[in-house]
Amino acid sequence: FCLLVPAWAQPGRFGSVHATDFLGEPLRIGNQIQLLVDDYAVEDRWKVTRETGSVLKHLRNPVLVQDKPWEEGAGGHPAVIYDDKLKKFRMYYTCFSLSSYFSKQGPSYYMAYAESDDGFNWVKPALEGFPFRGYERTNVINTGPGGKRASAGQVMINPDQSDPKRRYMMVYVGSGLRLAYSADGLHWDTLHEPLL
Repeated sequence: FCLLVPAWAQPGRFGSVHATDFLGEPLRIGNQIQLLVDDYAVEDRWKVTRETGSVLKHLRNPVLVQDKPWEEGAGGHPAVIYDDKLKKFRMYYTCFSLSSYFSKQGPSYYMAYAESDDGFNWVKPALEGFPFRGYERTNVINTGPGGKRASAGQVMINPDQSDPKRRYMMVYVGSGLRLAYSADGLHWDTLHEPLL
């Protein structure tokens, strides 16, 4: 008895397909998250049915609108976390200023903050100690290194809770890919050197 295995199924990789995919051995997924939208990573579906959930768009969409004078242009890239200690949803989003983009006066991209008890009704607090463009109290929490740019921020609660000054962490674009830490999720300390 002789089993011929094609060259592309020999031990090793051919593109993103591993030889074990065809030889009946378990998939090697390590600790990677798997999206189960098809049967690729599912060996057996006995007594299992797949159901697609329905999504209902909130009637008052969008749930966050540009209603502050410093939010002059398109906003986007929201990052939302739920803070167990504060019992609040916290949103960090990017604002874009077309006038600053063309005039080169101040940052054209900067990050602002909103919070919610239920994830639907958002409040943009007028934060003490966060002046921006002549306004004493705003919700603008990050303008990047040297006040030049902060955009596309992703905020998370730091899994390493050994340092209370680093309870939150943020990765954002600002003269490169930047990493920042915060004790309260509002006041950020950006590392001097960019990640990329």
